[in-house]
Amino acid sequence: MRKITLFFIVLLCLSSIVYAEPPFLVTESSSTTLGLQIEYPPITYLIQNQPKKFHFHIFNATTGYPITAVDNCTFHLYSTKGSHIFTANNSAFSDVYDIEIIVNESNFTTPGFYSYIFQCQRGIYGGFVSTTLEVTYDGFESSATRNIYIQLGLIALCFFILLFAYKLEDEHTILKIFLLVSSFTSIILVPLLSIIHERANRIAYNFVLGLLIVFWLYVIGYFIYWVLKKMNLIVGGSDDE
Repeated sequence: MRKITLFFIVLLCLSSIVYAEPPFLVTESSSTTLGLQIEYPPITYLIQNQPKKFHFHIFNATTGYPITAVDNCTFHLYSTKGSHIFTANNSAFSDVYDIEIIVNESNFTTPGFYSYIFQCQRGIYGGFVSTTLEVTYDGFESSATRNIYIQLGLIALCFFILLFAYKLEDEHTILKIFLLVSSFTSIILVPLLSIIHERANRIAYNFVLGLLIVFWLYVIGYFIYWVLKKMNLIVGGSDDE
């Protein structure tokens, strides 16, 4: 019985890793040795369905001296699927050194990773920058990334349950089953969070996440109750209630 319990819990814990979303590799490149060097305030996250104003400064790549006039600058935005969804041209400087590109909210309707290229030309010289950013519900770290942390915490918790359930005597069968069901339920709920995140349903995501938190608070509370009862600090009831 113990060997079966041990195998089943290990299998549940490891299965949560399969659902972890791979991290997205962020790359940046720019022309920095000859021509124009373009700098910009680093942006990692944007709010879904909100417009964004991007700012760029242009410098002489050789001397580092700021440039206040160019022949042409173009901004290209690419969606989460790699489609070219927006283009803007602007060669006018505001506040002496700043070129602004305004992207309306209709281009940021889907949460996920976007990328853009901003390129400028002055005579025979040119330069560009390209980078990636992520659109999320609130402009902070995505729930997909948080799910990885949740799954890592869940694996640690499952390991703890593994040790605890393994040491239980056969007379505590009800408690063993309860711990196994708790682990199995959590393994189901965590990947469900990722599915809901992909479908951009904030209410459902918060509901499932809250359900998962409340569920494990109950499990932890039940465990504390069981330990206190075994220490005879709580009187009444059976060992497996």
